[in-house]
Formats: sequence, structure tokens, C-alpha cells
Amino acid sequence: MLFYLDILKDHSGPLEKGAKVLDFGAGAGEFIRDLKNLGYDAYGCDIITYDQPLVDQSYLKLINQDPYRIPYDDNSFDAVFSNMVFEHVQNYDEALKEIHRVLKPGGRMLHIFPPRLSFIELHILSPFAAAFHPKWYLSLWAKAGVRNSYQTELSAKDTVESNMRFLDDGVNYLPRTEIQKHFETYFSNFSFVKKLILKYGTYGHIQRFRKFLLAMPFSGTLYDSFVNQVVYAEKSRAI
Repeated sequence: MLFYLDILKDHSGPLEKGAKVLDFGAGAGEFIRDLKNLGYDAYGCDIITYDQPLVDQSYLKLINQDPYRIPYDDNSFDAVFSNMVFEHVQNYDEALKEIHRVLKPGGRMLHIFPPRLSFIELHILSPFAAAFHPKWYLSLWAKAGVRNSYQTELSAKDTVESNMRFLDDGVNYLPRTEIQKHFETYFSNFSFVKKLILKYGTYGHIQRFRKFLLAMPFSGTLYDSFVNQVVYAEKSRAI
């Protein structure tokens, strides 16, 4: 995830060493560890805790759910990052309001998450299931043998039921217009960053064709629409 720093530098300027950074949805803390090794004052938060975190537990805090609150002070962070988190956010407004609260005036953020029109829904692996998932459609893929790593022993019927529950309760794929509306309610200078993830990101075989893709006029839009979207926004400096 260190390519976040390259994307941020290219899009709006470098993040100075020593800056205070929040990893929103930090997991076990891998990104926090990497940022600290580079000289950043990095912290994280998540809705679950890990038995074996990769950083000292004091740098990883639990998000309070009722009421929803990120466990850090107002105006604390110079930047907020997240990786494959916002597709799970059920209430954009409460999450963005909290991120806005903990960001310093002028603070920046980058969020990478799959779009609603993803070729493959990354969790259940069924094509286009983020946008289209009636039971008969999920059944076709389950009967064809499509499973994630937790479903290898499940029958097709049980796989379908599992996938339906997950898509109903575990993810929240919003249309791009809705995403923009929510972010612009709280943040200024919002944009979908497109070609920069192709330029700096590390997505396996796609990078073999990076120069070719960057030369194509609509490659950023296509990637942003069907593979991964990158959202950038800033907190206004106005008091």
C-alpha cells in the first residue's frame, strides 16, 4: 500500500515525513508498520481486533459502533487512507463525518475500493455480483463451481445462501453519483483519481501492460469503473 504515497504526491503533493496518518480499516496493522518504517506517525482503527497485530496495540484502536466514533481526537491527522474498506461501510455519512472530524484542516485522504460494476466481486468471486445478484444468477455461478476460500466444502445451495447474506449485509456498493454526493457533503476538492493507480499501483498481471494502458485515452476511466476506484478528497482549511 505504499504506492498510496506516490499517488498522493502526484495528485496533490508529497506527504511530509513525520506526518500523522490514519489507516481506516487497518486490519492487523501492516500498512501502519510500513508507514512507521518510513518515518510517519501512523495509527489505525477497525471494527474488529486482531489477536496477533503487526504493530504495538497502542497504535491500533477499535471503532466504537454505538454511537459510531473513530477513537482519536478532533483535527488529529494529516492524512487518512483506506484499502478495500468503503465497500463494507453501511452508513457513509457517519463514517465520513468521523473522518472529517479527525482530519486536520487541509488534511487529505485516499480510499481505494472496488466499484459497483467490478468484473469480479472480490469476496464471493462471482462476475458483476456487486451490481446484479438475484438468486438464480448466484446459483448459476455456484453450480459452475465458483467459490471463495471459505466455501470450498459448501454445496451449491449453501454457497448461494452464504453469498446472498453477504451481499445483503456485508457490503454496500453505491453508484458513483451517490459516492460523490456523500463525500462532497463533508469534503472539498473531491475527485475520482483514475490513471494514477495504473501508474503506481501493484496489481499483478495488469502491471505487465502498464505502459500500454497508460497510453490509452480511456484506460483510467475503464479501470476506475470496472476494477478499482480511487477517491481523493480534502478537508477545507476554513475554520
